[in-house]
Amino acid sequence: MKKLFTFIVLIFSITAGKTQTIPNAGFESWTTLAEPDLWNSFSTCQQATPGAVGLYYAKFSNELVYISPSSFGIHIGVLYSRSSTLPWQGAGFAYNSRPSNFTGQYQYNKGGFGEFGSIEVSLTKWNTSLMRRDTISYDIQLLTATTSGWTNFNIPIIYSSGDNPDSVSIIFLATSRLTYSASPYASVSIDDLAFTGSIPAGNELWFSISPNPFTSQTTITFSEDKNNIIIKILDLLGKEIKSLNFTGNQLTIEKDDMSRGIYFVQVTDENNNRINKKILIQ
Repeated sequence: MKKLFTFIVLIFSITAGKTQTIPNAGFESWTTLAEPDLWNSFSTCQQATPGAVGLYYAKFSNELVYISPSSFGIHIGVLYSRSSTLPWQGAGFAYNSRPSNFTGQYQYNKGGFGEFGSIEVSLTKWNTSLMRRDTISYDIQLLTATTSGWTNFNIPIIYSSGDNPDSVSIIFLATSRLTYSASPYASVSIDDLAFTGSIPAGNELWFSISPNPFTSQTTITFSEDKNNIIIKILDLLGKEIKSLNFTGNQLTIEKDDMSRGIYFVQVTDENNNRINKKILIQ
């Protein structure tokens, strides 16, 4: 039977003002039973009870979309934050702090087709010179296994810039954009969201990777000589592929036996400053 999967492109809003909390982080406020206040969903979403903390939580799932007697599509389950001041201009709300972690609780039903879900958080800042939104950090946790109850998540925020953000977007997907299969049975329940800790502005470990994408090798270049740097190559599931200690300002990474695809370069210095950057092997 032919399957057609539909994917959704989310447009990040430009928000103004300042707030230091996640709006409706415990999903206790619902104007309608189909969508929590200050959150949007492109699929089946419902108010459920009891919450991991408090009375309610949000639950959403993929949907089966009929196309013809011999084919169907999957409408991917998505729940994403939106601005309290610009509610119809996509994901994101005003935020100007630099937290160290994004935490919460979830339940995940894998669905059965080999897919996995994801939790994504992105802090950004509007660049007035280039008239674009710059990424301050982007972090993701994949949901790879069905849970039997509420499970804690704790995502470290890895900064690629020393600036403070002016907005943040949070996106939950029943089937991640990084997977190639989906089922109508995958579902996610979310509750008790929070940002914790803080990272001082300017506390970054600067490096570039070029070429990227690459086919055989790429070079990591630091802005100055570094001592006792730990460099790891991770796959999309966070599995360590390579690890080495490095001193200097330039290092060449060979493809070796790594397959084509997306990986992360994780660099940690002596002060435990850490940055992840994405690489693509073609």
